Amino acid sequence: MPNGTYYVTDAGMCGPRDCAIGSNYEEVYQKMRYDARLPFKVSDNKCELNAVLFTLSKNTNEKRIKLIRILED
Repeated sequence: MPNGTYYVTDAGMCGPRDCAIGSNYEEVYQKMRYDARLPFKVSDNKCELNAVLFTLSKNTNEKRIKLIRILED
């Protein structure tokens, strides 16, 4: 984006990989699409943690942005 603007839609996420809100995609899809009365099961996929660390200084106008990503093996 112009003038060094940085856009982040979500400043952090932790949970199972390759899923939606901690559950399998298909279960979430069925619930949203058909208002199915199915309980969500917690995904057993490997977990990840994603975050953004912003360091800002009023005195020097210094700005640092660090992306943090930790993946379960």
